[in-house]
Amino acid sequence: MGFSLFGKPKIEGYIGAYGLADWWLSAFSAAERERIESTFHPMGETERRPLTMGQVGRSSRHAAGFLTDLATWLMNVENCGLALRVLAKAEALAATSSDVLDLHFVYGSQVPAYYRLRKTDPAMLDAAIVACEKQIALGPRAARAFRRWYRSMGTDDGLPEHTGFEQLAIIRERQGDYVEAIRLCKEAKRQGWGGNWDERIARCGKRARQQIG
Repeated sequence: MGFSLFGKPKIEGYIGAYGLADWWLSAFSAAERERIESTFHPMGETERRPLTMGQVGRSSRHAAGFLTDLATWLMNVENCGLALRVLAKAEALAATSSDVLDLHFVYGSQVPAYYRLRKTDPAMLDAAIVACEKQIALGPRAARAFRRWYRSMGTDDGLPEHTGFEQLAIIRERQGDYVEAIRLCKEAKRQGWGGNWDERIARCGKRARQQIG
């Protein structure tokens, strides 16, 4: 990372390739940028800093997709706050994207990040629930997008697991709201999302009957 004629750092690497330099410099302090760069090692690289240095090939992904991937490198207790800020930018970019899967993946990453922080910040449980609900609301559109993608690849793979449906079903089961947990599982199964829906439906059904009895 060098300096431009106007004194600003010259940002290359993935941040530069995706046009995120201004956001990168304004959203994080120098210390925070250092933490992120020291954590990001794609393909096991440790000697160079591809996040902001050197020329890298930009893939067909949108910037939102890249930031969602970047956030996964920060999914630990120490860096989760940074991950949430990266995901907030990803969500803002994905909201203007024509590809519904951009938002699907953003919400799918927000859910575990918020949920992981729930013990230190009780408000994060509600934030995780909201992220689940946002991803669930996209469910039918995301399912169609996945199936179109599979067809274009010449495969007939079933849909992947759905973080929002699964995590919210877990939350409702732990809260003792077995009826809602069952409803979520049935809806996820109806839409075709992968998961052990029948197992959770059976367990919650048994607990619901015990609750009544």
